[in-house]
Amino acid sequence: MKAEAGLWVALSVLAPVVAAVAWPRLVGRLGGWAPMAAQAGPWLHSLAPGYLALLRGAVLGRDYGLYGQGWDGWLSGAAVCAGTLVAGGWLLRWLTLPTAIVLPAPADGLRQEVRWGLYRAAGALWSGAAPGGVAVGLILAMVEWALARRVWAGGAWRTPAAWVPVARMALSGALFLATRNFWLTAVAQIGLLFLARAAGSRSSPPGDAGEGATPKVGE
Repeated sequence: MKAEAGLWVALSVLAPVVAAVAWPRLVGRLGGWAPMAAQAGPWLHSLAPGYLALLRGAVLGRDYGLYGQGWDGWLSGAAVCAGTLVAGGWLLRWLTLPTAIVLPAPADGLRQEVRWGLYRAAGALWSGAAPGGVAVGLILAMVEWALARRVWAGGAWRTPAAWVPVARMALSGALFLATRNFWLTAVAQIGLLFLARAAGSRSSPPGDAGEGATPKVGE
């Protein structure tokens, strides 16, 4: 079980690297199907490993945060997430986001949460506890991000904007640790993306970079 969980995690973590190498060779062969494959690829990358890991029992739905919370857990978790959204909205009213920060669309954020949930569930299986799962999940998410973005090349990691995804990973882990609920964690993260993108659109000139960017595997 633990070994198979590692296989699904490795597939998810390494998929962006494989896609970056294989896509230039495949795009010509796909012809008119290439745009559809480009749209479907990120969803397949995010949903397939986690779904298959759950289907085969390689990770547990409880460790994923899909069930097992109880009414008291839902209520306390909802309060935590609501407080996070209120605090985030208040901060975004007073903070101006640098134009260099390109936030993912809410749909892309949902895909990220699905992958991060897989990493946490596998981490909980390996460590035997939710806090250990969150720590392992954060490390795996950072490895995936580093490989997909090639953060070691060109000194991109030195810019504050490059570390925004890491902050989102850490916030996701903190929310999950407080709620043990994938659904509430995902809703809170998507809500924060809506708030942040709305604040960014108010402070950025029309046509600013980042809107309508083509999603890539690993985003």
